Amino acid sequence: MEETERAYWVMLTALEVVGARRFGRLLALAPTLEDFRALSASTLVANRFNEKVASSIVEQGKKLNPEQLWQQLESNGVKAITKLDSNYPELLANIPDAPPVLFVRGMLPSKMILPLAVVGCRKLTEYGVCVTTNLVTELVRAGVVVVSGAAYGVDHVAAEAVLAAGGVTVAVLGTGLDWQSVGAYSKRQLLEEIVEYGGAVVSEFVCGTAGQPFHFPLRNRIIAGLSRGVIVTEAGEHSGALITARLALDYNRDVGAVPGSITSPQSVGCNQLIAQGARIITAAADVLDQFSVAVPVATVVPLPLPTDPIAAKIVQCLDNNSCVVDEIILRTGLDSATVNANLLRLELDGVVRNLGGRHYSRSK
Repeated sequence: MEETERAYWVMLTALEVVGARRFGRLLALAPTLEDFRALSASTLVANRFNEKVASSIVEQGKKLNPEQLWQQLESNGVKAITKLDSNYPELLANIPDAPPVLFVRGMLPSKMILPLAVVGCRKLTEYGVCVTTNLVTELVRAGVVVVSGAAYGVDHVAAEAVLAAGGVTVAVLGTGLDWQSVGAYSKRQLLEEIVEYGGAVVSEFVCGTAGQPFHFPLRNRIIAGLSRGVIVTEAGEHSGALITARLALDYNRDVGAVPGSITSPQSVGCNQLIAQGARIITAAADVLDQFSVAVPVATVVPLPLPTDPIAAKIVQCLDNNSCVVDEIILRTGLDSATVNANLLRLELDGVVRNLGGRHYSRSK
């Protein structure tokens, strides 16, 4: 596909009223930019577009410049991959409402690698932090690419755990991929690390698109579409992660959930999924067996401990799993001020990682 045609596809994607399904109908009517400029609202209405949508397409189309949109992508280091390109993700291409154009920062993983989505609620508990971190770490050791949404909560913890374990992750956004649209600096920092360590940040929205509430169910279908299975680690009754799980079932993907306390509101969604037939996930083996992937026997080379005896005692608590601050205090016998001061110093030195929710893990 030539650059001018690719830029035209990007322009059609930028039309607010043209989703994945309308895109194909519009492209059939106007295969080129010249054809599109010649379209009238009445022609669109005659071809089964309703009047409001037809008028919007014509009016928005007058304001859009394909070359300008293409320059925006290039200036932000974003690639546009169309469904006609050989490097468009095969799994995603197979869903009925696959985005015609996928915008990418970084590098999409090889087709040979197993991609699994790890999703959940935004306001997760310490239990959610712990199970997400431990499960993701096990999956990464088995060679899994973790797909998530990079939102606060489970998504963020999962991405942090992937990076801490030396793995690769794909983050799907509900905004454009320019940093202004992404927003919060802490999220930008995480996304930059994802790309730096060999992963990718993707979206179906052109640069300059701010997040809207209706974008996130659309984003969830891409998360499900990119993955061979979806794992929900912690989710309340109305969590958006349940939308991802339902979409995964529609796309014939495997769905699993981590069980939680029946008294915890944040586990209601997971427990309901299990009651409805989702696979129970308590360890990586529970999902890897489904895809005939062996759980590796880790040959861990211990990292050297800090020379300071107090810092060393704290780091030893993090050798195998992430740990919450209160547990470190209990296991080391140190007071709260000493533990927190040393954790801050160890984090600044790159020895430990702050996973959020007062949870820490040892850096890779």
